[in-house]
Amino acid sequence: MLLTKAEFIYYVIAASLAIGLVVVFFFIVLAVYLRMRLKRKDDLYHAINRTEENERNRIAQDLHDDINPLLSAIKLELESMADQHTQKKELSVIAQRLNGAIQEVRDLARSMSSTIVLNLGLVKGIEQFGNSICKSARIQFNLFYEQLPDQISDYAQSTIYRILQELLVNSIKHSGCTEINLSISIEANELFIEYNDNGTKGMASKDATFGMGLKNIASRVDVLRGQMAFPTDGSSNAHYTFTFPLKQLV
Repeated sequence: MLLTKAEFIYYVIAASLAIGLVVVFFFIVLAVYLRMRLKRKDDLYHAINRTEENERNRIAQDLHDDINPLLSAIKLELESMADQHTQKKELSVIAQRLNGAIQEVRDLARSMSSTIVLNLGLVKGIEQFGNSICKSARIQFNLFYEQLPDQISDYAQSTIYRILQELLVNSIKHSGCTEINLSISIEANELFIEYNDNGTKGMASKDATFGMGLKNIASRVDVLRGQMAFPTDGSSNAHYTFTFPLKQLV
C-alpha cells in the first residue's frame, strides 16, 4: 500500500522525533553516568587523603607520646653518668647528639600532625610551621594573608596545609634559597595562593624527589577542584600560584 505524501511526511517527522528523543535520552544517561563516576572518584580521593591524614596523625602521636619521652629519658641518664664518669667529655658529646635527635623527632611529629591546623586554622598553622622550619634553616619567611571565611572546612584547610608544607620543605632542602614569600588572599569567590622563593631551582626538575613532590601537590589540588601554575623550565626560582573555588572548600 502506497503512502500519501501527507502520511509519508508524518512518518518521517515521527521517526525523526523518536530518533531525537533517543539521542537526548542517551546524552542524559551519559551525563548522569559521568557525574556519578566523577563523584565516586572524588569520594575515593577524599577517602585516601583522610586515611593518609589519620595515619600521619597516629604516627605523630606515637612519636610524641612514646619515642620522644624514651629519648629524653636516655639523655637524662647520659647526663647523670657524665657527672660521675671519667669520660665526661665523650658522654657529653653523645648527650648533645641525642638532644639533636630529640629535636628532630619533635619537628617530625609536628610536621606530620594536622592538629595544628585544626587548633589554629590554615593561616596560623602554616605561619607557625613556616617560621619554625625556616628559622632553623636561617631562611627569611614572609607571610601575607587575609582573613579566611569561616565556612572553609577542616578537610580543605588540612589539604592546603599539606600543599604549602610540601613547598616549604622542598624549598629548604633543594632550592638553596635565602627567602620564601607566601601570600594567601580571597579574590572573586576564590582562594588565591602565591608562593615563591629566591632559590636557583624550582620543583619542575628532572630530579625524582621533585617529581614525586609535584605529583603529591597536583593530586591534592585536584581533590579541591583547584588550579595550579608554575614555571616548567626548572631553571628559575620556585614560583607557584593556586586558585581554589570557595564553594569547593566548604
